[in-house]
Amino acid sequence: MFELSSPPFVDLQKEKLLQLYQSLNQPVLSPEPGLPAETAQAYFILSLGQGEKLHLYIGLCFLDSSHRILYKSEAFSDEEMVNCLVEAESFVGEMGFMMDDLHFQDGSEAERREMKRTNPFFYREHSQFLEALTRQEKAEKVSKAPLTQRQTGSQKYSFFLEHYVRMLSML
Repeated sequence: MFELSSPPFVDLQKEKLLQLYQSLNQPVLSPEPGLPAETAQAYFILSLGQGEKLHLYIGLCFLDSSHRILYKSEAFSDEEMVNCLVEAESFVGEMGFMMDDLHFQDGSEAERREMKRTNPFFYREHSQFLEALTRQEKAEKVSKAPLTQRQTGSQKYSFFLEHYVRMLSML
């Protein structure tokens, strides 16, 4: 159902943005076989394309290397939207992602602009995305040290447990 889309870019001039999802967590994955694993962020982008058909994009942004991968669904109708979202959730869930609806459609114009500005798949080049971020946002999205230097042994487990307990408390 999802095929690799190249370049990893969603052109909002040609498609109307309907919904945005972003992962709550940042699992450690390898962007390609043979490359070292690094933290990644996942995104779902639901849009209305030409011909009034819906498309769902699944974006994976690897924070250390700025590597981006974008998958695009086949065009589908409103009636198929739930099934497509379930399939996308399953796809990224197998990689360890937990997705959250950002409620793009319910946000004010300023909030929607901000959501678009901070999504790496609305920029042709990753460098353009980084230029659009504030210094603090860059520090949050781009780490300076390799994973092995950032987190070791007990630090990883402590980080996981803290986030796990925080998520449980939200339920």
